Amino acid sequence: SGRFARADRRILAHTMADSRRGELRDIFEHFDQDGDGMLSPAELATGLRELGAKVSESEVETLVTSLDMAGHGAVGFSDFVAATINCEELPYPTAWTAFKRFDLSPRDEITEASVRRLLGDVETGSRVQNIHGIMVEEASSSGVVVFEDFVSALCCPEEIKAC
Repeated sequence: SGRFARADRRILAHTMADSRRGELRDIFEHFDQDGDGMLSPAELATGLRELGAKVSESEVETLVTSLDMAGHGAVGFSDFVAATINCEELPYPTAWTAFKRFDLSPRDEITEASVRRLLGDVETGSRVQNIHGIMVEEASSSGVVVFEDFVSALCCPEEIKAC
């Protein structure tokens, strides 16, 4: 599911080298014209067009929706950084480190309970509203997500049809 992949990518974003995060911070701040720490669809569209992208308003809206983990109609810095991750160049140790952030057991598998602990619980007003649904979509028949499933969700989210 795209929700699990976005969460995967946000975890990976925190493992990115400081120099790369700094470069992306500069770009993000340039795009963020009103300085509120969020990219509105209009700000994202303007920034992408400055970089030479030919994007329609509907494409920008779709992009914002796919990147916006918090659901407030804008893109925060962590989501922006996460969107820049290229899975084809993703080193195994980096992917494994991100996987282990979700995997709170010694069994090398992600359970619904571990996702709840990391991302929040619906009963406490979580940012993630349907963790059970995410797990049903991503988990193997055993009800857990193993490393291969994690990488697959990360590198080939539902919204990318060519995978």
